[in-house]
Amino acid sequence: MNPPAPQASILRFRAFELDNATGELRKGGILVKLQPQPFRVLSLLAQRAGQIVGREEIRHVLWDGETFVDFDRSINFCVSQIRIALSDDPEKPRYVETLPRRGYRFVAPVEALPGASTALPPPANSAPIVEREADATKVVALPLVAPRRKWGKRLQILAGVAGLFLAWFAYYWLTPIPPPRALRTVKITSSGNVDYSGRVVSDGSRIYFLQRRGGLWPVAETSMNGGLTEPVRFPFRENAKILDISPDRSEFLVGTFVRRGDEMPLWAVPAVGGSPRRIGEITSASAAWFPDGQKILYSKPDGIYQINQDGTNERRFAITASTPSHFSWSPDGRLLRFTLGDDKTWTAYLWEVSSDGSNLHRLLSGWNVSAQVCCGSWSRDGKYYIFSAVVGGHWTIWAIREGSSLFHRTHRQPVQLTFGPNDFAEPVADGNRVFFVVLESLSENLVRYDSRTKQFVAHLQGILFAIDPLDAWHNEWIAYSASAGGESRGEIWRSRPDGTGRQQLTSLPFGARRPRWSSDGKLLTFNGFTSGNQLKSYVMPSDGGTPQELLPSGRASADPDWSPDGKSLIFAVGPGYTGWPASESGIFQIDLQTRQYAKLPGSDNLFYPRWSPAGRYIAAVTDDGSKMMLMLYDSESRRWSQLAQGMLLQNPTWSPDGQSIYYQDAFEPSQPIYRVWIAGHKRERIADFEELYNSGVVRSLFAGLAPDGSPLAQINRNYGDVFALDLDLP
Repeated sequence: MNPPAPQASILRFRAFELDNATGELRKGGILVKLQPQPFRVLSLLAQRAGQIVGREEIRHVLWDGETFVDFDRSINFCVSQIRIALSDDPEKPRYVETLPRRGYRFVAPVEALPGASTALPPPANSAPIVEREADATKVVALPLVAPRRKWGKRLQILAGVAGLFLAWFAYYWLTPIPPPRALRTVKITSSGNVDYSGRVVSDGSRIYFLQRRGGLWPVAETSMNGGLTEPVRFPFRENAKILDISPDRSEFLVGTFVRRGDEMPLWAVPAVGGSPRRIGEITSASAAWFPDGQKILYSKPDGIYQINQDGTNERRFAITASTPSHFSWSPDGRLLRFTLGDDKTWTAYLWEVSSDGSNLHRLLSGWNVSAQVCCGSWSRDGKYYIFSAVVGGHWTIWAIREGSSLFHRTHRQPVQLTFGPNDFAEPVADGNRVFFVVLESLSENLVRYDSRTKQFVAHLQGILFAIDPLDAWHNEWIAYSASAGGESRGEIWRSRPDGTGRQQLTSLPFGARRPRWSSDGKLLTFNGFTSGNQLKSYVMPSDGGTPQELLPSGRASADPDWSPDGKSLIFAVGPGYTGWPASESGIFQIDLQTRQYAKLPGSDNLFYPRWSPAGRYIAAVTDDGSKMMLMLYDSESRRWSQLAQGMLLQNPTWSPDGQSIYYQDAFEPSQPIYRVWIAGHKRERIADFEELYNSGVVRSLFAGLAPDGSPLAQINRNYGDVFALDLDLP
């Protein structure tokens, strides 16, 4: 490795001057913003112009051996910031050339100028121009005009003005600004496991996104043009996702989480190495930097809050009716837009507020194309706003023109940019390119765990698009929730295990899920969705018929299950369920003959109830915010006891003999299936999905037990990838 030559004070290459004494980069005498570490890398490359500088040499120049940093990602970041500052194209470099596996080479000619830096002289024609005053006598010496001729002159002027106005109006009306249009779509990633819950974030050179692998959500990065995807290594034990990048691109705003959807502690993480900095003691599900880079916005259920980046001066910025999300500032920093959703009405809309917290109002209030609008982002010049909306059951991307033009009529209605059967979510604009996540149609399969080979094998291949756990009855019929073509909304079906005799039993407006057989096989109970995304419990004949609501007065409930004698049902009520007092939350038992129901003692905040085959016990799950517990109710002692605990317990299922319960912890690595015994509470690990995850599976769901007691699971592949849409934005 060649030692760096003594630094010249000033290095000049083409229109740029690099001043090592002041740490400044200028173009034509104008300061170009460049952070200290990218500046040092540029200085090193420029001093060694024409020579190959290895990545290890750059590492030794920038950091000592005690520094904690992801060196490869940090060097990539420095080089990308240099190219942005120099407007350099990595495919056709004029300044910095990349030599794969060898390093970098500065290819522009460099001139060393020792001494103080001087700005380039102003253009020769920039001297002020002094105009001579006209002779006043010549200006005012006008001939006298007769009154008739004066009016004629005025009419001529008015006619000329009117003609100009008509010409302008005709030109304005007949030459509208063309609507935006999509030019081409480019696939940026090919992993198939990009998760839409983590926004795509761009730093102008690379993009960052969240992936899904079992119970883990690693952050990854790649070039804006696609290519090799690399992991982003944050120094956190928990999952982490990038929420935003600071205006000067020096820091990421990161949230750490155990379970997706929870409020997260917020951190500022240096982009090129260094220790994370906690932002006060706040937690939030969504956050963004202020345009000044000194403050941070974050969401709470009652509004938008702000805090200084050092954790001081916390206060409310704006009051909202629900939890805001997906913050996006206009390029001039004057307006903030965000999304407000309503779980009760199953709607979401875009809102806007001024930078001082005033003038809060809903956008597109007269636009009735969609009741779910979300996740907007401005184009870099601020002329267009790009957002998502649900049309025809799928998320699509739209653009709307901002502002007006003096000479051209402006089309002010949103224009649809994407079409097709897939979902296009979370658009983020960068120049004339929009990045987004494509949620491809799920490829789902039902598999059975073979305890002899310790592998999952295909099961019930005639059953397609099952979206909820199955429930077998006497090995003759199975009932399940499925869609006819793979949509997310399912209905209740039944068929024989080989797929024959397939029959759709329900046709509810918003879908149905989780069917359960009565002990004699004559009835089914299940949940149906309402317009507000609430769940109601229903009962119907197992061979078809009209579903009947379980509870009166439109009361919502979830997860109904039969008593062994078929005379009563248990169900769960959670916070915010319609038709219930706000204080009610727990498990209830209802007599099907009298329709009288009562709450089980001690069942506050429990859900997912399941009755044991003999009827003595009821299993349920509780969540205290940091962990979940599998609980057991003994009807003889009328007491609850804890059987097991974990991070996200799914689908507790009794063994046929009633001696144990199977369940899945969906937030453990490999998402294992466990079995816990009632006597002694001993727990054993039955199976996990590590091998399937290594073969491309991105999600798995424990789906109950086959008639022979084997665990069943529903798996899917090809969940999502990042795409780019190149736009014509006139």
